[in-house]
Amino acid sequence: MRPGATRRARGSGFTLVEIMVATAILAMIGTIIYGAMTASVRGRQTAYRLQERYQTARIAMSKMLRDLESAYISKHRNLDKYPETLFRGRSDRIDFTYLGHQRVAEGVPESDQGAVSYYLESDPDSPRGAKALYRREKTPLDDRPEKGGVVQKLAENVKDIDFEYWDPKDQDWEKEWKAELSDLEPVEVPDAVAGAVGGAAGRMAAGLADKLETAADVLGESEDEFILPSRVRIRLVLVDETGKDYTFETQARIYMREPLKW
Repeated sequence: MRPGATRRARGSGFTLVEIMVATAILAMIGTIIYGAMTASVRGRQTAYRLQERYQTARIAMSKMLRDLESAYISKHRNLDKYPETLFRGRSDRIDFTYLGHQRVAEGVPESDQGAVSYYLESDPDSPRGAKALYRREKTPLDDRPEKGGVVQKLAENVKDIDFEYWDPKDQDWEKEWKAELSDLEPVEVPDAVAGAVGGAAGRMAAGLADKLETAADVLGESEDEFILPSRVRIRLVLVDETGKDYTFETQARIYMREPLKW
């Protein structure tokens, strides 16, 4: 064998230093790729959480806006003193009657009138004891629209909700707003009225007089006591699994501010 061929065969391999350098380069490339993939996964998870919170807030806000835009109060009540209408707003809860109910079942004795409430309460389905936004709807209306009805969970992981009511007269936001017909005491009819007619007819006439005078009292109430705010500002704060807050704010315009007479 020629000596030159032996030297070329020995020189064609890798030295230990070359192997260590190549290994270090491969480790660096692997670290960069792993970091990029981890950042991509983390970014995708963050985007998903953000999208989920925005979707939850969008649904909740849209529902509250549609309901509040249909809010109304009325001075009309039948002889049995119902339906009762109201608008009772606080900073953390709102109860009102509206004309936005949608009847989904045929033959059900319902109309577009209903009562709605929005409030926060502890979520029994949350392992962390978080709060949820609930919507209560009652239809048809009766003499106690703020009680009963069907409760629906509208949003989970809610940290806070705040309602404010715009008073165009004072040009300022109010923390509370109340517009409702208080329970009216029955009107006393003198015994002479009932006795003049006598018997069952007298009692019927006295009862009718009670109803008519009660209705007259209702219609004679001051308009200033039964008027709705022109706008309602809603601030909703959601929280994710990491404890980060997401704040959303909007305003609902109320179109039927003055009480209806029918």
